[in-house]
Amino acid sequence: MNKVEYRGANSGAGPSPEIWAEFPILECMMDPERGLFYHEDWRHQNPIALNKDVDQDGYAVYTVNDAATIGASVGVAKTTNTAGLNAAAWTLAAGTSDNSEASMQWNNGGVCCEMDDGLSDLCFEASVYFSSITNGDGVFLVGLAEEDAPQNSLVVDDGATIAAIDFVGFMVQADDGDSLDAVYGTAAATPTVDGTYGTALVASTAVRVGMRYHGQKKVLQYFINGTQLGDDLPISTSGFPDGEELSPLFAVKCINAGVTTQKLGINWWRIGQKYYD
Repeated sequence: MNKVEYRGANSGAGPSPEIWAEFPILECMMDPERGLFYHEDWRHQNPIALNKDVDQDGYAVYTVNDAATIGASVGVAKTTNTAGLNAAAWTLAAGTSDNSEASMQWNNGGVCCEMDDGLSDLCFEASVYFSSITNGDGVFLVGLAEEDAPQNSLVVDDGATIAAIDFVGFMVQADDGDSLDAVYGTAAATPTVDGTYGTALVASTAVRVGMRYHGQKKVLQYFINGTQLGDDLPISTSGFPDGEELSPLFAVKCINAGVTTQKLGINWWRIGQKYYD
């Protein structure tokens, strides 16, 4: 008898079946020797604010310049979601001064996972929005980075690139605000843009960005709204953070003084890693 498998559509607001349908979530939740799984969803939680430059609520937080004020429009804050998915439940705001920025990293900036060559599978996805897609206004980062990554000039001043850290994920660059870049790099190599996906973004509109790493195939796949972007990326590629310890990172930077506060909104994110026997 043929086996029939069903999976949901990738067009919804929740996690993308194309990334998660084959991931053993329950198994990894119940047995830490099989893997890990964590899902953070802020859409239905009571709002709380985070203080700047302090590890709290499970996150390491860092702010620079006028992003040092924590509130609904500047810094890092949870805000009540009253307008549906596009009114993100958690907002990082970089302020309006030139090169002001805000960033936060899960697990208090500690280790969460590794992209191990041939040893495990890993999935990551987040529902986010970017307040501006106007060229020259801001820079946004969403992905996995080395521990204690939040820092001054995580995105270098004027937004040309990111700091030399172990990172794999997504970047909205200042000179092409409506495009999504797939980026990776290490502390010893200049960050590489693996692909640019033009006109993929709409200002203040939720988009799901995700990655799936196949340890046995030794390739990484990027996704937007459940659809794979480009070709598989071999992890043997020079400058890829293979075997490095990583955890979820979110960051925003203003590079044009006086523009509207640049905001990175986050509705939910999740990560899972399955170890091989």
